[in-house]
Amino acid sequence: MARRTLPHQPARALTAAVKRIEPNDPQAARAVAARRPQWTAEAWTYFDDVGEAKHAARYLSRSMARLRVVPGYLDDDRRPTTIDDAAIERFALDDAYVAACRDALDRVDVGAPGGWSALLSRFGLNNFVTGDSWLIGHVVDGVEVWGLYSRDEVTATDAPNGGARWYILPNEGASTDSLDPLADPIILRIWTPHARWYQQSDSPMRGVLDVCDELLILTRAVRAAHLSRLASKVLMLPTTMTGGDGTSYDDNGDPIDDDGAGSPFVSDLHQHFIRPIGDPGDPESVAPFIIEADPDDIAAVRVEDLSRDGTGAMAERVQLVERFAQGIDLPVEVVVGKAKANHWSAWQITEDEYRAYVEPPAAEFVKAVVDGYYKIALAAAGIPPEVVDRSTIMLDPTDLVQRPDRSTVTFEAHDRFLISDAYARDQIGAPEDAAPDDAEVAARVARSSAVKPSLAQPPGSPPQRDAVVAAAPRRAMPLGTVLADLDAALMARVTAALDGAMRRAIERAGARIRSKAGKTPAADAVRTVGNEAVAATLGPAVVAALDVDTETLFDGAWDDVIARIDAMVLATQTAARRAVAQRVADAEPDDPAIVTAQDESRRAAMVALGSALTAFAVAAVFHPNPQVERGEAPVALSVPPGLAREALARAGGATSTGPGGAGRDRAGDPVGEVAAGEDVLRYLVTFGIVRTGYVWRYGDPSSRIGPFEPHEALDGVEFSSWDDDVLANFTDWPPEPYYYPGDHLWCQCSFEPALTEGDAGGEG
Repeated sequence: MARRTLPHQPARALTAAVKRIEPNDPQAARAVAARRPQWTAEAWTYFDDVGEAKHAARYLSRSMARLRVVPGYLDDDRRPTTIDDAAIERFALDDAYVAACRDALDRVDVGAPGGWSALLSRFGLNNFVTGDSWLIGHVVDGVEVWGLYSRDEVTATDAPNGGARWYILPNEGASTDSLDPLADPIILRIWTPHARWYQQSDSPMRGVLDVCDELLILTRAVRAAHLSRLASKVLMLPTTMTGGDGTSYDDNGDPIDDDGAGSPFVSDLHQHFIRPIGDPGDPESVAPFIIEADPDDIAAVRVEDLSRDGTGAMAERVQLVERFAQGIDLPVEVVVGKAKANHWSAWQITEDEYRAYVEPPAAEFVKAVVDGYYKIALAAAGIPPEVVDRSTIMLDPTDLVQRPDRSTVTFEAHDRFLISDAYARDQIGAPEDAAPDDAEVAARVARSSAVKPSLAQPPGSPPQRDAVVAAAPRRAMPLGTVLADLDAALMARVTAALDGAMRRAIERAGARIRSKAGKTPAADAVRTVGNEAVAATLGPAVVAALDVDTETLFDGAWDDVIARIDAMVLATQTAARRAVAQRVADAEPDDPAIVTAQDESRRAAMVALGSALTAFAVAAVFHPNPQVERGEAPVALSVPPGLAREALARAGGATSTGPGGAGRDRAGDPVGEVAAGEDVLRYLVTFGIVRTGYVWRYGDPSSRIGPFEPHEALDGVEFSSWDDDVLANFTDWPPEPYYYPGDHLWCQCSFEPALTEGDAGGEG
């Protein structure tokens, strides 16, 4: 699954404080030795003895352990973004800086047993209990070691030479390991400052110490009460039943107070009660004890229960647990045991829980590391101060946050071409290598064109798409429909690819212009705008004054997208030939006559596409939000569909193209793109298959900002020629006498050719 950071949220107040301590600072050493408030010892005691406190602390600790730290960079608005390929290009970050960022993080990750995960885990626990901890990196036997320690594990004393000596206590009362001051250890104190006294720490546990004390006392009282109930019953028997007054005498005739042990009856009864405890398997443990006595004596037997009822104490304990849960910075359900943090057997929480409870302390830790170590390490690596100032560390919660099921919304947005294939895969958790190649996509489109009639259909009724087939043979969909479906799928993919490439190219161009601006007044004018708006903000004259050749800004910008589109077109050409071979006798899917023509058309189209993209980008860089003159503008597209239509029409062998990008055949009539384009239609003519008509396809109305009513009214209309009366245009726009798909640049309509056998050599 692609890793991610959650969308940027408004900046929250980070309350953590950090202080980097010089190893030879005696005043800092004395302050550490004196900083031992009593409440922190109580907090650790309750952490050890109160199960609810330990569970809450470990909940936060386990959650933070699943976070990842990644290098980040602040934009002009001080908003953080992960340093990935897009950020590197957007901010023009050089390789040396990126390497320094990753080295600084790896240095800690390698030196800490368990890496950043262990450091975050221990910080979360210490932050919950005392709000005070130490992050220390020092050299041990030539190897740098990092660790996160509680406030009690670190101490310091004055050194004989007037400096200071720092110690890490591995265990309570154990011998100490001192830090070598000559090895320049990194010592950071990280704490959550108290609202009243900045140098003192505060924590969630501090506010519930009294509750923990009451909870511990009550827990012990309930336990004692339950244990005492086992020995708090008194059996009262008359002396006439026990065979005497229950008194035994020694050899001197003095009475022995042995609780009636001298009575054989009492002794036997006592043994009957305690034998099952010592030997539960003894058959006598389940046998009744038979007593023969006078009825009056039996009536005099009485049992007294001296124990206390624990029902009230248990209810009071429940109230204390709820008070504890409400007094700490965690969901109440976590403490009282009603929360479920389990997803596919892994610890995961909701995004709201992450934002409210886990992110704040984790962000405190990261902010402290940035200020106390990360920026200093980058400066030591030679990174310029202005770049260091914009450097930060970000949190990646992918492994912790349970992502909501957005598959329905994702698929709907994908179908409307609002999001890319890669983004859709990321939202549903599919890895990028799960994407089908273009050949597979084209093959699926061809297979989905088959019609499967249902056995439940009335005889003679038209076949139903996607009906379940039992034993009836499949009936092939008309060839014209198959070819039109292939073109529609290709058009959607190419349009989305061009749109994404255009947006990235304009952003890169803006970044390059920003870099050219340097420290000129032009830089101040674009300081608060994104890269995509830099050129539009400055205008052509200012950009030219910066010695920027607009066309060279896009050198190499289209190489990747053209290579991908070339593969898409090739796959569609192959699928079209297969569809023809399945339906036309004597047609071969690898017939050189059509393969050669398709290859030549595709190569020429890709060359022309690069020039067309550059020409459009040179204008669009100054107008990133193009205005649609009329017709239907696509939702969230910055590249007109006509740009893709023209490229695909040329790739299909069109002799020429119209102003809206529609391809034309030798007679000047509109043709399809690749599958229903001129190359395939000329090939079909050799088998006596010609066009006899057309069906207008308007497509998905929701993909338009607003409908173009004349085209919308033609959806599904059949016509025999492009000058059919039904296509007549009685307005002045588009400037064509008859409507056709692609008669204006932003048109998304298409058509399906009706093909039938005719005279060989004829052309429709």
